[in-house]
Amino acid sequence: MDWTKAKTILIIALLATNLFLLGSHAMRHGGVGDEENGAALLQILASRNIMLEVEVPKNHKPMPILQGEYVDASDEEVEALIEGSRKNEPCESRDDYIKAAEDFITYLGMMDESVALTDVTEEKGKTQVLFESRIGPVEVAGNYMQCTFENGRISGFKYRWLKAAGMSQRKADIISAAAALLTLENNEGKEIRITGINLVYHVPENSDVDYGSAVSDTAFPTWEICTGDGERIYVEAV
Repeated sequence: MDWTKAKTILIIALLATNLFLLGSHAMRHGGVGDEENGAALLQILASRNIMLEVEVPKNHKPMPILQGEYVDASDEEVEALIEGSRKNEPCESRDDYIKAAEDFITYLGMMDESVALTDVTEEKGKTQVLFESRIGPVEVAGNYMQCTFENGRISGFKYRWLKAAGMSQRKADIISAAAALLTLENNEGKEIRITGINLVYHVPENSDVDYGSAVSDTAFPTWEICTGDGERIYVEAV
């Protein structure tokens, strides 16, 4: 056998073995254990043209599973509230928009301690006030409420909201962030920059589900991996 070809095959085999051992170590120990494993992780990701620009989280503890119920506001109720709000003074400041949005959500009966303001943006004459959901310090990814304002008054409301109904008594072991990163593929070959890695509860979007009709669902601990082009990749962590 040609020695150059044999050497290439050996290198590929060693790299595959290294990948398996690193993945096994990360799964068992909940993170990149030392500098050598961290360097190996970087090398493996780089071989897929995936560049890691953030520190890999470590030392995560077992987490309960979130059990929740979908909140449903009827179109008639939303439209009636929008129509009624036209009598109010138009919003002028950022604080005005936030308060009007919070009042609107409160009147719908959707306000609770998990609702957290995410952003206030302005574009093409419209102001958007966006809220997310958090259980303690952990975001419930996939939950959102968005109030749209035109000419200082609310004109639209969109949402998908799983309201926490309880947590499982048993806490699930969490796979490491390193193990989640090792599941990433790069079939297109273009460079992927990893700009964020966070542990969240994830409410997956399913086009076959009528969220107004569905009564309950479950959100599992999940690694949310953010890329430089704004994509969010979710890897179930249990």
